Amino acid sequence: MSDSRYLAAVLVTALGGAACMTTAIVEPPPRATELDTGSRAVDEVAPAPEAVTEETVGEVRRRVLAALDAGELADAAMHLEALRLRAPGEPAAVDLERRLARARGDTAAELAALRELVAAGNDSLEVLHRQAALELEAGDARRGLELYEELARRHPGNGEIAAGLAAARFTWRTRLLPESVRELFEASSLLRGDFAALTAWLVPGIRTGPAGGTVIVSDILEHPHRREIARLLNLGLMEPADAAVRRFGPNNYMRRGPALATLLRMPGRVGGGAACVGEAGGPATADVDAVCEAALRCRLILEPAECRPERAISGPEAVEALRRTLHLIQ
Repeated sequence: MSDSRYLAAVLVTALGGAACMTTAIVEPPPRATELDTGSRAVDEVAPAPEAVTEETVGEVRRRVLAALDAGELADAAMHLEALRLRAPGEPAAVDLERRLARARGDTAAELAALRELVAAGNDSLEVLHRQAALELEAGDARRGLELYEELARRHPGNGEIAAGLAAARFTWRTRLLPESVRELFEASSLLRGDFAALTAWLVPGIRTGPAGGTVIVSDILEHPHRREIARLLNLGLMEPADAAVRRFGPNNYMRRGPALATLLRMPGRVGGGAACVGEAGGPATADVDAVCEAALRCRLILEPAECRPERAISGPEAVEALRRTLHLIQ
């Protein structure tokens, strides 16, 4: 059955009974089978676009949602296309478009539909929250941040919105990083100098706050991230690899244990402290088990098996751990 014939059938289903109740001279609508026999029958029952009613739209919407719930995406698309052809620009159709796009995993199409809904005046929490998330993921990160800030003002007690705003600020910060730092995001294994650079650029207050003490090492003078390394050393967030000979070891692999120990020190150095850290936030923490336990309590890791203290930390792992650390210091 063609799309136009399909919608005509929907019109018959949705409106035929009501029409017969209001007047005794209205001819009964043709059977659905007659709609399949030729364009003449369709032309006789299919209304002009302006005649599409709320009942018809509601019927198609129910059919699309039922198809989506059943995972029948092809059927959902067929029902939706019929509505689009007969009622172009109908807000309900745009809303169904974004639902179908999400079911298909088509982020670009979903975001386009969300933008259209918002432009048409839909400012519901669900729509704005989803748009904010997708703007950060695949669209305009600045717009995503603005939307989260707006939602946080409108819903100050919403924990999900607060978490989204923190993530949006973090994402926006990553967009402003130097290219040499952004390249580290995908590194399979970070070096100590790399980890220092990521930390200094992603955690507010490290590069711009008080300098702390003065720790002298001799092997960072030619390193491209020597300033960032010096900041972490002077703040007591990282330690020399060999204090006896004053060497930082910027080209040694950064192990997960020392990386987590660095992150656990941050609340006490650049934040207001965090009770979950305990003694693991002290200098020169040598107790690996204590570091892993504190990292789990503070949700820097979500499972004990994630600690793996002797394994080199990757760029994605470090970025995610730093993002989680921000919740402890903000």
